[in-house]
Amino acid sequence: MDINEIDRLCASHDWYYAFSDDYSVWRRGERHIEKIREAIGMDDAGNRLFKAWTDHFFSGPNWDTPHFDREALNAVRKQLGVTNV
Repeated sequence: MDINEIDRLCASHDWYYAFSDDYSVWRRGERHIEKIREAIGMDDAGNRLFKAWTDHFFSGPNWDTPHFDREALNAVRKQLGVTNV
């Protein structure tokens, strides 16, 4: 799958689904993350993009890590050739 499609899947993902008390929200999130992982497969660029999206949503003071802000995310996206940055 092309890097732009992987980016679109990551951008539309509910990154906090696992924190929901609603099983249907959790299940939908699990299905979507499986779809993203299938799209990435063994693709190195896809894995780097997925890690950048994950770092963006799970970083900062609440996670006890340096904040990976939108600017940092977009820098990785541009580096990997995502066209809609």
